Amino acid sequence: MSASSEDSCELSVGYVETCVDRWKLDSRFFPSKVGGYPAWLDFNIPDAEDLKCRKCGNPCIFLCQVYAPIEEQENCFHRTIFIFLCLSPDCCENNTNVNLKVFRCQLPRKNAFYPYDPPVYEENWCKEICASTYCKLCIVCGCKSTSHCAKCKKANYCSRQHQVSDWKAGHKEVCEVYAESNVVVAKSELLLPEFELLVGAEAGSSDSSSSSPSDEENGEETSTSVDKVEATFQGNSQVDEDLLRMARSEQSDDRTFHHFKKCTNRHPRQVLRYDRGGEPLWIASVADPLTVPPCQYCGADRKFEFQILPQLLNHLGLDSCERSVDWGTLAVFTCAASCDMGPPYKAEFVWKQDLS
Repeated sequence: MSASSEDSCELSVGYVETCVDRWKLDSRFFPSKVGGYPAWLDFNIPDAEDLKCRKCGNPCIFLCQVYAPIEEQENCFHRTIFIFLCLSPDCCENNTNVNLKVFRCQLPRKNAFYPYDPPVYEENWCKEICASTYCKLCIVCGCKSTSHCAKCKKANYCSRQHQVSDWKAGHKEVCEVYAESNVVVAKSELLLPEFELLVGAEAGSSDSSSSSPSDEENGEETSTSVDKVEATFQGNSQVDEDLLRMARSEQSDDRTFHHFKKCTNRHPRQVLRYDRGGEPLWIASVADPLTVPPCQYCGADRKFEFQILPQLLNHLGLDSCERSVDWGTLAVFTCAASCDMGPPYKAEFVWKQDLS
């Protein structure tokens, strides 16, 4: 999938599929993927400190990445957006992004890591093209390590939390074996299930995600709540304005959710909607417009690029009746200029919208 440098590109949708040939999800093949280890693009990867949850301070886990080059920009011949997530339910607050991190990474066609020509889709092709060739990676999460097991000196970790997690998951039983081996495997219980993310143009629809919900879509479903409240208090000078505002808000929420379901039900298996320069498909109405900060590196406005739908929670085993990580939609906004300023992995803006 490639993005356009124009204000809006064709709406695309993404689905997850189990990848039988796991090697196809390596960095050398520029994948879009969900879960597992990140397939880093630039191998000057972020420090562990950059990937910590802003609420609890623990490491965030890789959620997904979307390969989205911009054909018209030489510096964006390769371009990937990465999302990381804190798995603690305590950090998953309604309508906030405190438990999420998003990064944009891009490279020109001629770069220090990949051949100029397209990859050859064979398992043994250029296996040395990987982040571990350039730095040590945490065996639990695949991010840059800052320490290692003092006993075997083979298992690397990005944090004490992941070292403790790996120890409890089974490292203590195999530590001595690792000391005599060059192969170290983590039994991580933290990684999310891994899938290939297949993205293509949405078919069979004349509407776009930027179209707004209308009263006609909802018929009588959302036209009664305000009428009932107003009728109840008609002729009463002590009308409860708060109650009226609440009723109007509920009506707006119903209409917005109905529109969300109508658009996503065209392709019920979709987990991603890509529409760079378009508008997010919100799952609930908002009282105030979302304020998206400008790019912290070049000052350009950020614009919407894609969103992750709640359907992905089912595939990841996070769709639980018990208290857990959750979202209504994750909307990602990136630098409109897709600038080259700043570090290789540039922080962008993501907003988590919930139903309530």
